[in-house]
Amino acid sequence: MKIHSFMSPSERLSSFSILRFHGLNIAFSAGILLFSACTTNPAGYIRTLPTDAEVAQYNASVEPEERIVCRRETPVGSNVPRRVCRYVRDIEDTSRFHREQLKRVLR
Repeated sequence: MKIHSFMSPSERLSSFSILRFHGLNIAFSAGILLFSACTTNPAGYIRTLPTDAEVAQYNASVEPEERIVCRRETPVGSNVPRRVCRYVRDIEDTSRFHREQLKRVLR
């Protein structure tokens, strides 16, 4: 919309209001677009933990070291428990590592 010198003050004010409204509308739309881009998962999927039935089905078809164990753990600094699933071999490796570190410290 062009503003001409022959426009009355009310017409000029009206044209500025329209321009300002369109500018705010564009800024708002750009903000929404940027915000939504930050909230999407770049890989295109949402990682979910397996259900108890899926874990049982998987564990029935693999060797004991490859089984999955799921349990509820409360992270340090939080009061909200979370469901955590790990392979049995990873749990054993972590336990072995911590035992070795404890032995090393106590020597």
